[in-house]
Amino acid sequence: MNELKSLFKSIGSRIKKYLWVVILIPVLATVLSLFAEPQLTVQKKTDPYLATAEIQLGQFGDDQVNNPDQSIYYLKSTSFLKSAAEEHGIETDVEELKQRLEVVKETNRHIKLTYIGDDKGALDTLEAIVNSFMSLSEERYSERVEVAQTSIEELQDKAVAPEAEVEKDKFLYQLKADLTAWNDAQLTEPVQLMGEAEEEVIQAELPTSDPVNRAVLGLLVGIMLVVVIIVTPEIFVTRNERL
Repeated sequence: MNELKSLFKSIGSRIKKYLWVVILIPVLATVLSLFAEPQLTVQKKTDPYLATAEIQLGQFGDDQVNNPDQSIYYLKSTSFLKSAAEEHGIETDVEELKQRLEVVKETNRHIKLTYIGDDKGALDTLEAIVNSFMSLSEERYSERVEVAQTSIEELQDKAVAPEAEVEKDKFLYQLKADLTAWNDAQLTEPVQLMGEAEEEVIQAELPTSDPVNRAVLGLLVGIMLVVVIIVTPEIFVTRNERL
């Protein structure tokens, strides 16, 4: 009991000695808490930008742009991507384009393209790649059609021996049938962004946003600091003296 009285007496003496600290700390903590604007800021990052498109490949006897497996290989090739980048002013490195571009076979005539980007530029990049492929397919389709039409016209005007007339008719029939069956590539799903990535910043007021609550909280924090700075050392000193 005497030891407890002695402890309280020592603490009292220490408080009197550092009275200005005992008063100053709670006051400062209260004032600072009034000026503080407690907010909780949360940053939420969603998935990267995914640009997608689907192409129905043409059918006109050119495997590089008609066969899905060969088309996928060609779309991912360095030569094609380099040409597309130069044509449309894409600044992304070709090797990075190859890593970000995914092309998969949907059916025997359909392929799906996906480009993963860090911003909305993913849409423009994939659009450039798709346009380059579609332009190439259209160019080759037009060339094939022109050659077939020219062959038909020349063959129709060409005189052949009677015994060769049957072969001529068969060849003409095949050319016309091919010309009718041929078709160019089509964009079955236009280039679009699938889920736009955004950094969402949310600021939420904490429960202590009320000035009175903040003042009370500041006062309590100040008192706790006083206890730690003034009272706690005295307790340890007293305990050491006992030992």
